[in-house]
Amino acid sequence: MKKNEPKFGLVVFKNTDNIGDDVQSYAAKQFLPHIDYIIDREEIDSFVSNDKETVNCIMNGWWLSNRSCFPPSPYINPLPVSMHLRNTEFNGPTYLKGLAMDWLKKHEPIGLRDDLVKKYLDEAGVVNYFSGCMTLTIPKEENIKKENYICVVDLDEKIVDTIKKHTDLKVVEVCHDLDSKKNSKLSLEEREKNVRKLLRKYQQARCVITSRLHSCLPCLAIEAPVLLIYDDTNQDVVNRMNLYSKMCNSITKRECLEDAKSLLEYIDKPLDNPTYYLKYREELIKKCQDFVKNAQSKKISDEEYEKFKEDKVKDLKRQAESLYFMVEELQYQRNYY
Repeated sequence: MKKNEPKFGLVVFKNTDNIGDDVQSYAAKQFLPHIDYIIDREEIDSFVSNDKETVNCIMNGWWLSNRSCFPPSPYINPLPVSMHLRNTEFNGPTYLKGLAMDWLKKHEPIGLRDDLVKKYLDEAGVVNYFSGCMTLTIPKEENIKKENYICVVDLDEKIVDTIKKHTDLKVVEVCHDLDSKKNSKLSLEEREKNVRKLLRKYQQARCVITSRLHSCLPCLAIEAPVLLIYDDTNQDVVNRMNLYSKMCNSITKRECLEDAKSLLEYIDKPLDNPTYYLKYREELIKKCQDFVKNAQSKKISDEEYEKFKEDKVKDLKRQAESLYFMVEELQYQRNYY
């Protein structure tokens, strides 16, 4: 590769225990003309390229599982799209303060994949939009022969039993959980192979019935009939579902357990998937293609990186102090009331 060519990095979650994270990386990889770096999502703040140049990365995925690794290193030139920013704080998201907030403002508009984070960024004055999930861009495999089985993904055992009692078709059970230690030792090629095997299983099925948004959305992309069963008593799930409700056929877990009529009707005659998702698929594909087309790599000085590290230490201290005072306040309220 020529020295003046832009550098590209693929973001992965090395120690994931959910194959959905590998599906996310698989979806982003298709747009990269070449991969110069494989960058661990949980160490992206300490990333330094070999030649001290910026590396272009598509930033889809679940961020802030580890709060201390965000924002990314200045050696990352990001396309902030299809992002989820985790929030576990009682006093508001940490990403709306300090360096993380500075990063969001610098790189706006921020493409998001769920409603709750959008609400937080709207309130904080960060320009953002709902981009949908990157897995909507996954291409279907050609010349796949359909088979007469139902694929069920991480469903409640009672719902699986109801399905098996109702149909004579083969029911194939799939789980998205991984052994993180074993998976982390696999090469990128081996992990991709496992993703392709999973997607092929979905595409070959008569239909897929799942509780996982990140099996539902890839199924839309590869045109596999899919029914999403979600828990409407879980507010986190509801927040994530709001903006996807038009994209897929769905019913609630409560409906399935109380009266399985809609579920059984779907098994007998799977519905065509809605096509509303195509709007987001096309926009995401264009945005990623434009990002790659216009990508550049520029030098980052040692002084700039050192300043980032110093600011990061100050930011972590601020977060620690904020957490300390929050715990003190909760303890005071507990004792007082």
